[in-house]
Amino acid sequence: MFSVRIGSAVVFSDQHGRRLNAICLTTFGGEDKPDELVSWEGECGPTINLVFADPEPDRRDSYGRQVKRETSVPHYRGSTAPGFWWALPEEL
Repeated sequence: MFSVRIGSAVVFSDQHGRRLNAICLTTFGGEDKPDELVSWEGECGPTINLVFADPEPDRRDSYGRQVKRETSVPHYRGSTAPGFWWALPEEL
């Protein structure tokens, strides 16, 4: 069984197929509570919103790498695209 909650570390594959470290900001299918887990077993996980550091090294600001957000990102088992999906690190 797998579980994700707000604040969980996930892997995000962007539209170019680059795998990036990201953090879950919200899940769809569960209430928006940091302590609430959304769990699944052997099937597709929930759609989430996430945040990650921009992979382009020249995109910096006074805080370091710029932060990017993506919304409505499907779980990798539910995505038909080669990129734009998320997964837990232990699923890959």
